[in-house]
Amino acid sequence: MTLLENIQRIVRKLFISGTLLRCPNCEQGRMFHHLFRIDDVCEVCGVKFERLDGESIGGMAITMGIIPPISIAGFFIVDWLTDTGFVANGTFWVLFIIIGCTLIYRHSRAAWVAISWITGGVYADEAEPDTTEARQQIVDASRAIRRQ
Repeated sequence: MTLLENIQRIVRKLFISGTLLRCPNCEQGRMFHHLFRIDDVCEVCGVKFERLDGESIGGMAITMGIIPPISIAGFFIVDWLTDTGFVANGTFWVLFIIIGCTLIYRHSRAAWVAISWITGGVYADEAEPDTTEARQQIVDASRAIRRQ
């Protein structure tokens, strides 16, 4: 696999997981069935999304790398270009931080799971026999993709 193919694969996994909130392994299972709680395993291929406590910190780091820099820059730009008072400007940007972090929480968490999958931290367990042939085909296909 060439470097360009690897980069395309990584971008695809990040897009599918981060934007569509799908499992990075099979690209079919949903990662969230609740507003703020990630599922334990993929409903389609059985991949565990988080194996250790504290793995959600990566998603929070993604959120903190996006929202606060935008709000800090926005605060100073608005302060420089307009005569808006400090309290009104500050209140707007604090609300922006709260709403922005809430809106992108699931997406940044899903992107972190995709990053973990890319680096080998998210994988299907080898265990139990499957009862449905369709699910087994998906698991086999995901393992074949993983070996590439």
